[in-house]
Order: sequence, then C-alpha cells, then structure tokens
Amino acid sequence: MKLSKEERKIYDAYQFELHYQASMYLSTYTLGNHEGSLKGKEIGIEIGKEDGKYEKAKEISIKAKQCNLSIETIIALTELSEKEIEDL
Repeated sequence: MKLSKEERKIYDAYQFELHYQASMYLSTYTLGNHEGSLKGKEIGIEIGKEDGKYEKAKEISIKAKQCNLSIETIIALTELSEKEIEDL
C-alpha cells in the first residue's frame, strides 16, 4: 500500500489506537474475571463453612440422642429444629 508520509503517520496513529483499545479491553476483562473468581471463591468457602457447621450439628444431635438427652437440650446445643433432630 503506497501512502504519503502524512497518510502513513495518520494510519500508524490509527493502528496504535486500535491496539491500545484492544489492550485496555483485555486488561479490564482479565481483571474483571480475576475479581469475579476471587468473589466466587469467597462465597464457596462461606457455603462450605455453613455446610460443615450443619453436618457437625447433625453429628452432635445423633450422639446426644444416643445419650438420651432431651430434644430441648439438643436444640439448645445444635440450633437445629425439632423436626431436623427427629428426622435423624
């Protein structure tokens, strides 16, 4: 492609701007994905902790029932509902 010096200068500036915009888009996209991934991990950890607490409460309820503790005592210890305890 034959361009004059002035046209070549304008074309190079245009190409630079396109590359710059693409670079900014990719860096923003990557940063957004990274932040989203971190937030997802945090949520997953919190859900895992809650699930773990619930499972531990169920284990304690089973052992407490085997020791013939009252339902009221088991509810106070585990914070499970009466129905959840009876279903175990």
